[in-house]
Amino acid sequence: VTGVQTCALPICKTVGAFVGAFALSKIADRKFFQLAIVIVAAALAGLFFAQGQALILTLVGMAGFFSASMFSIIISLGINHLPSKANEISGLMVMGIVGGGVVSLLMGLTADKLGSQIGSLAVIAVCVAYLALCAFVLLQPKKA
Repeated sequence: VTGVQTCALPICKTVGAFVGAFALSKIADRKFFQLAIVIVAAALAGLFFAQGQALILTLVGMAGFFSASMFSIIISLGINHLPSKANEISGLMVMGIVGGGVVSLLMGLTADKLGSQIGSLAVIAVCVAYLALCAFVLLQPKKA
């Protein structure tokens, strides 16, 4: 593994977080979340079939770039929806960080069981599907 491969995801996530913060000042949070999750899902779908190092790094970079600001969008949406529960929402989001450790464990176990990184992608796909459900179904404005 070269230095470029090792650094690709963290660099894209860092740049994505800064660009995302700027974009959120120009684009509604709900719309930005929906756009980001569509792009992450497309990059993930591409990873299932990608051949070649350059394409794989590009898709991983896209997924990292557009997923970088999701944490802040989700906490912002939650606090805006229930401002009186800001402390509880913050606590749940911290618990979500711990959940990320569980997801990593499941990715490794699934990849080992299948003997391929497709197992890891499948676990991520389930997480992305849940976020897509949140973005497109659960976060719809309530009808008057």
